[in-house]
Parts: sequence; C-alpha cells; structure tokens
Amino acid sequence: MLRDPSRPSPFLYFLSATHPVHFARFSPIDPSLFFYFDQKMPSEVPTVAFQRLKKDYQRLLKEPVPYMKAAPLESNILEWRYIIIGAPKTPYEGGIYHGKLLFPKDFPFKPPAILMLTPSGRFQVNTRLCLSISDYHPDTWNPAWTVSTIITGLMSFMNDNQPTLGSLNSSESERRLLAKKSKAFNIKDKVFCTMFPEEAQEIRDDIQKMNQEELDSIKDEETAIRNRRRGDASRGVPRLSALLSNMMMIAGVALLANQQVFTDNIPHLLLFSCHHPLFLKSLCDFQFHVPESIISFH
Repeated sequence: MLRDPSRPSPFLYFLSATHPVHFARFSPIDPSLFFYFDQKMPSEVPTVAFQRLKKDYQRLLKEPVPYMKAAPLESNILEWRYIIIGAPKTPYEGGIYHGKLLFPKDFPFKPPAILMLTPSGRFQVNTRLCLSISDYHPDTWNPAWTVSTIITGLMSFMNDNQPTLGSLNSSESERRLLAKKSKAFNIKDKVFCTMFPEEAQEIRDDIQKMNQEELDSIKDEETAIRNRRRGDASRGVPRLSALLSNMMMIAGVALLANQQVFTDNIPHLLLFSCHHPLFLKSLCDFQFHVPESIISFH
C-alpha cells in the first residue's frame, strides 16, 4: 500500500552548486522525486563532520542494515535518531527501540554519545551508555567506524548480558514484556513519529487491531512480574538477617578469644545481645570475670 506523500519521509543532506545545503525528502511513490527546502549548514558544524555524516547517511540509504534505521535531525546534523527492531528469537522480538546519537563537532576523530530512549530492560533510558564505540572510550574509537557500525555494535551489545555503566539486569520475562509495550511508548514521542513515519503508522495500525484479550495478557504479565519482585524482596530480608547474625557470632567468638578485650567491651556486648538471643546465649555459656566497675555501673 502506498504511503501518503504528505507525510514526512527520511531526509538527506546534500550539496549543490546554487545552495550550500539542502534537505531532500524522498517521495514514497517515486524515489527519484524529491521535496526540497533550503537549510543553511550551521556555522558551528565543521565541514569535516558535516561531510562525513552526510556520507554515512547516504550509505545507510543505499545499503540498509537489517533491524535498524537512523537519520539526522532536520535542525541539527550532529544529533541523530535511530531505531532498533527486536530480532527474532531474542527477548526483544516484536519490540521497537528508539534512541539517539550525539556527535561531537570533531567527529569522526572522536566518538558520539549513545543513548536509548525506549525502555528495554537492557539499558537505562536517556542515559549515556559506556561502550567501546561511545564517548566513554575515546581511546578505543576508530575514525573509520560509521553510523551503521555504531548501531550494529549497539545491537550486538544489547543481545549480550555484559554489565556496563548505563546497563540493566532485568529478567528475560521483563524484557519480553517491555518489547510488547515499546510500540505504545514510542508512538507518544513526536520526534519518533516524525523521523520514522512508516513505523509510526504500523504501530497505530497494530494498536487499533489489539483486542481486549491481548491487553489483558499484558496486564497479567505486569502483575506477575510485580508479584515476583515482591517475593524476591521478602525472601531477601530473612537472608540478610541471618547473614548479620552469623557475622555477629563470628565477631563474638573473636572477642571471646581474648578475655581482656572481651571484658573491656561487656557493656556493648550486653546491649547488642538484647537484640540477638543466640549471642546472649553465648555470653551466658562463657565463663568470664566481670569487673566490679561494670557491676556497679549496671
């Protein structure tokens, strides 16, 4: 089905003899047709960065990368938006993940900042990610890496569970649930809808087709995950209490090994033993001399 040509399509920066910079939008009916409007290149964007990003975008149009799309903002070529389509047989299957790349003015000699905007369970939202291809590691950056290289690397890391700054360790069931909710989340983002109109329209169509049974299924999954979290939290309290008790028992044994140290700390031990019966029993079973000063104190 043909898309409405009045809808914004991905745009392309290019140079011409009469205008320093143009943005071109491709016609969804005939790719050879363009909708032009003038836009001067911002003076603060160096020519090297501009030319390189323009070239990267042209390459993405000619050689699309599976499961991803990316394009620069109309108002700022240094800020790009990308989407990652959840690959089959992964916890992200069926999800669409929207993010942004913030390129420095001295790109490609320095790497961009990478952020994810859609909740995925893998990355924190709107947080710079610490990756070997991001601005956290300029020492490992290779100027030959393109935008497609960057997002391909991000997809690879997304399917891994290696921890890093900005990552999350959500369960697989949580990630699958977030994949189902990702479309409804993205459709609320105006930039997403403008930059990726085809995906936005598909999401609208999918939401309209969803029946009550599917909506109830998502709610049931959310409830199950919340209950599981509560159960894990409640089980963690007794374990923590037992761990503290064991640590105090070990500390008590260490004190008992030196009677002088032990007698010097009797007031503190008696106070602590009021809250730990097992430790109090250890005190009662141990034969020690209580100084008269302590007896008169109590």
